Amino acid sequence: MQAVNGPVGAAYLKQLRLHRKTRELIFIVRFTSMRASKRHIHNHIHAALDLSVSKEKYWRMKISFTKTGIVAFREGFEANGR
Repeated sequence: MQAVNGPVGAAYLKQLRLHRKTRELIFIVRFTSMRASKRHIHNHIHAALDLSVSKEKYWRMKISFTKTGIVAFREGFEANGR
């Protein structure tokens, strides 16, 4: 498990150049555009909201990436309802 936690911690938890709120929003966009599982996207949505990302900022971000394709957008939208 430690072998997995090292890269995960480096990618998700360690404070790098971007604030964690910003990274979570980027992850939501990336994983939605890659058509990741709804559960995966849902987890990042909740992580962003738990970090006090405003719902307004979240929705502005969601609307801004509709160019990723309507199918990917719908998957991300449906993940919000989980």
